Amino acid sequence: MQIESVSGNTFGYTVDGAIAANNGAIFGAAVNSTVRRWGILLGAQKGITDNDTIKNSFFYQPSGVNGGAAIRFGYSAPNGKGAIINNKIMGGREGIGVESWSDLTVTGHTIYIEGLGGNGNADAVLFNPSPSKRSITNLE
Repeated sequence: MQIESVSGNTFGYTVDGAIAANNGAIFGAAVNSTVRRWGILLGAQKGITDNDTIKNSFFYQPSGVNGGAAIRFGYSAPNGKGAIINNKIMGGREGIGVESWSDLTVTGHTIYIEGLGGNGNADAVLFNPSPSKRSITNLE
C-alpha cells in the first residue's frame, strides 16, 4: 500500500483498520527473493507530509522475510505532525520505520519481529531523523 507523492504534499490522511498480509513488493533480482519493500508507505519525496495517521491496523509477513518495515512513515522530505497508534505487527524483520518528523506519536502497538533476541538483524522501531535532524517526541 502506498500513500505517497513524488513532488506534492500528503496532508491529512488516516489509515484506520487496514489489513496487509504477505505483501510488500519483492525487492531484488530473484523472483523468490525473501527481501520485501514495506507493507505500507505514507510520505512524500519532495513535498511535505503532515497531519497523517496510521492506526488500528494489522500487518503480517511470513517467517524469513527481510527488508522493508511493515510501516514506513515518512519518506525523504521533512515532515510535520504524525501518529502511529494501536497497530499489530507480526513477522518479518522490521516493524516500524520513521523518518524526519517534527512531531510524532508512536504508541500502543503489539509487535512481534523475528530475531529480536539479540542477534542484531531486526528492528522493532527504527528512527531516522535525517536529513532534517528533527527530533522525535511523544514516544511511548
